[in-house]
Amino acid sequence: MKAHFLHLTGFSASINDQDLFSDLHLSLSAGSLLHVLGPNGCGKSTFLASITGLSLHPGQAYWEDEQSQKNKINPSQDIFYLSHRRCLKPELTVAENIEHLACLHGNTDRSMASIAEELGLTQQRSQFAKDLSQGQQQRLALAPLILAHKPLWLLDEPSVALDHKAKLWFYHRLQTHLHQQGFVIMACHEALLALETPVHTLNLGESA
Repeated sequence: MKAHFLHLTGFSASINDQDLFSDLHLSLSAGSLLHVLGPNGCGKSTFLASITGLSLHPGQAYWEDEQSQKNKINPSQDIFYLSHRRCLKPELTVAENIEHLACLHGNTDRSMASIAEELGLTQQRSQFAKDLSQGQQQRLALAPLILAHKPLWLLDEPSVALDHKAKLWFYHRLQTHLHQQGFVIMACHEALLALETPVHTLNLGESA
C-alpha cells in the first residue's frame, strides 16, 4: 500500500492521574514532518512510543491511500523508531555494531566500510562503542537511517550531541526520506534546520 496520509487518532497518556496528552487526533500527508515540542516530562517520548505500540496507552495509527482505503500500521514493517536511549551494544566495536544493525534491519546490501565512512567513523571502526565520544555514539546510533527502508520514522532527540557537520548529514538524510514521500515524527528541543518539505508542530506542553 502506497500511503498518502498517516492518521493518528485517540492518543492519550497520563502519569499519576495527571494527563500528559489527551485524545490527540492528527493527520500527516506523505512527505511531511511533525515536530513534537514541549518541556521535559510533557510526554514527547511517551507519544512516540505509543505510536509504535510499545506502550499500553490508547491510540490508533493507520494509513490512507489515494483511493481512501485505510489500513492499520504494521509496526514491524512500517516503522523505524529511534529511541533517545541509543540502541548500541557497548562491548561491540563500531564495525560490529553496524553489522548488527544491518542484520536487525534486514539490509546487508552496503558494506560496513561505506556506512562507517558516511557516518564519519572510518577511523573508529575498531573502537568499542563504549569508548566513543557522545557525538560519535550518536552518529553510530543513526546508522539505521541508512539501513531502514520504512515509511514512518519516529525520532526521539536524534540530533543530540551532534556537531554541525553531523547535523547537516542528518538533515540531508531526513530531507531525502521526505522527498521520497516518507513520514517523520520527531521530538526535538532545538529549532529545526530549514527543510524543503512541509513541517507541522505539536506542542505537548500546550495540549494537556
